[in-house]
Amino acid sequence: MSQVEHRAERSFAIKGTLVFTAQRDQFTIMEDAYLVCEGKKVAGAYDTLPDRYRQVDVLDMGGKFVIPGTCDIHVHASQASFQGIGQNIESGQWNTWFDRYAFPDESRFNDIAYAEQAYTRFVKSLLATPTTRLCAYATTSREATEILMKVLAKYGFAGYVGKVNMDRNSSAGRDKERNWCDLSDSHAAIFSQLYGKLPTAVGTACRRIPCPGAVAPFRGAG
Repeated sequence: MSQVEHRAERSFAIKGTLVFTAQRDQFTIMEDAYLVCEGKKVAGAYDTLPDRYRQVDVLDMGGKFVIPGTCDIHVHASQASFQGIGQNIESGQWNTWFDRYAFPDESRFNDIAYAEQAYTRFVKSLLATPTTRLCAYATTSREATEILMKVLAKYGFAGYVGKVNMDRNSSAGRDKERNWCDLSDSHAAIFSQLYGKLPTAVGTACRRIPCPGAVAPFRGAG
């Protein structure tokens, strides 16, 4: 059991300088205060630790800021492995970046062992950031998409994971791939999420025109 899973099953408190927005337009700052969590939910913020929580573990942050987790509303999890490579293509033809880097590397996620290794590395990197929720693009592989969902759940993240669907305007040879625009695969990923208590699965397009009717029915599903 990971440390995240262990704490998610228990009550605990974090002591530090709490900063949050109880109201949308106003920050609340509580110095040397306690944030109490019961399992996966925040129970309250207190100047002093209530008697009923005296027995819980306290993580003393020594006055450091304790803030709510942030939400990354657009991240390509499958592209993290080559982040920063080939960003400046001097030809000015932006499309060549996808053909040269994105599509070839994302094809590697059809190898389940590679997908598990790459997505685990991606999710672990999020632990060093304020991100706790996210909307993540995966690839056309249903199996790899489900791996991403499971790894995110293992490390305590929530959000939406999109299985990519597309059947046109792609690189040569890709339009013909069976799972490139397979709605039954998207349905299977969503079914797995609903009954496995994983981050929500949705069907997505990449950056180009998707197959007709492939995306809308799944957005917000779950």
